[in-house]
Amino acid sequence: MRLLLLPLLILILSACSGELPDSKITQETGSTAFYEYQIGLGYGFEGKKVLAWIDGEEVLSLVGTEEIETFAQMQGTYMLVSGSSPNKQITVLVTVDGTQSHEQILDLSTGSYLHIYLNQGQISIFNTPFLILE
Repeated sequence: MRLLLLPLLILILSACSGELPDSKITQETGSTAFYEYQIGLGYGFEGKKVLAWIDGEEVLSLVGTEEIETFAQMQGTYMLVSGSSPNKQITVLVTVDGTQSHEQILDLSTGSYLHIYLNQGQISIFNTPFLILE
């Protein structure tokens, strides 16, 4: 009788955990790695409408403020938004005042801090592995 209960008990415990003993499905095949990021503005955006998309999804929409500009001039990028992507390589598109735009492909495995600057009318987008504060 005990020999019959043992396989039944194993089957019940396996069913409770969501897996059968001989199941070929593992958690690894069902999971997706995500790459974390933080995105922020540097100097040059005071009074300008800034929109940013990552892989076609809008992640940032604001008008640059004096607070952001002062922080960027004195300390570095003002981080505003954090998120994650299932893609190691992402496409970042930024528009300023609806007239200027710039697109950049970045590799999140080389850095999760995304910086956007506007210097002499040129948008630059880059990433770093750590946050640089002056």
